[in-house]
Amino acid sequence: MSVTIKAYLKLGNNANAEIRRFVVDQDVCSNFEYMTKKLMQVFPSLASESFEVAWKDSEGDLIAFSSDEELVEALGQLSEDVFRIYIQKNSGPSQGPGQGAEDVFHPGVTCDGCEMGIRGPRFKCVICPDYDLCKKCEKRGIHPEHDFMKIRKPKFGRSGHGVSTNVKEKISCYPESITET
Repeated sequence: MSVTIKAYLKLGNNANAEIRRFVVDQDVCSNFEYMTKKLMQVFPSLASESFEVAWKDSEGDLIAFSSDEELVEALGQLSEDVFRIYIQKNSGPSQGPGQGAEDVFHPGVTCDGCEMGIRGPRFKCVICPDYDLCKKCEKRGIHPEHDFMKIRKPKFGRSGHGVSTNVKEKISCYPESITET
């Protein structure tokens, strides 16, 4: 089984300047890091850019997502066979050389303090296997019992960057299996 994705890339003032359609295997459809890499493959211009992704809810609002959990929620709200993703390049510096650490987004990593996606430096606990903090939560002194490693830029293609590897084993990409209890 697979999930059909229809992705809309906004360029400048043109809301849907580039539209692409592709298929993602069910095994990886709930993995945000995989989805991000796939989008960079499908839209080569995103490979060197910082960007955000969103989906439209039943009220027509764009809902941003930046973690496995948020992607699973989005997939759970599907009312048709196609999952629509809306991509917006961030204004300002790209993720290429010279980008300031305050602008870098860490795809698939959620702060364990505020439960938001991490933009800017990421602080990873050197003891706990999956514990990360954003700059604000680290300054607040959350999780003082362990030391942290500061990560300025995400490394794509490496494991251990906060993306759950077992989410895909626990959930199917189809709404009925996500919403049933």
